[in-house]
Amino acid sequence: MYAPLAALPTNQQNKGEAMRDTAKQTVQDIEGVLQRLDTQIDSLRDEIPGLAQRYDDARRTADPSYPTLTGVGRKSGGDGSEGGIGQAAGAGVGGPEPQPFS
Repeated sequence: MYAPLAALPTNQQNKGEAMRDTAKQTVQDIEGVLQRLDTQIDSLRDEIPGLAQRYDDARRTADPSYPTLTGVGRKSGGDGSEGGIGQAAGAGVGGPEPQPFS
């Protein structure tokens, strides 16, 4: 199933590399567009709150690390320390405190 790259014809290697580079550039371009759109939506929050809310909901669906209105996303801390569930929700998850041997 696995074939070393040395066994592949050079033209296939070149095509694969070109496709990877194109995909990488496309993702970078999309991220740039989303950053500009985030800025535009932020400037319209007070004027069109419903639009901003729907945009935030869609962004969080696609990217859970997108910050909420409070600025705290799933990966932005908020007592969950970079994506954790937080102390209140995780209380006692580690089990009881160890007891000394008697």
